[in-house]
Amino acid sequence: MTTPMSTPPPVQNLDWHNRKFIFFLLSFFILLSTLSFGLGYLFGAQKKPAPIIIEKCTE
Repeated sequence: MTTPMSTPPPVQNLDWHNRKFIFFLLSFFILLSTLSFGLGYLFGAQKKPAPIIIEKCTE
């Protein structure tokens, strides 16, 4: 005698796990973008190009 395949029981708190996962991804993205912006700002501020000096040509 074979038994019909039953569906698995529903996972409890699936909605909570989805919210936690989305919150983790969003927090990670904000942290990564903030660090990227901050490091770019710091390294860009240290690398100041020399001013262009235009000399007047007199003949």
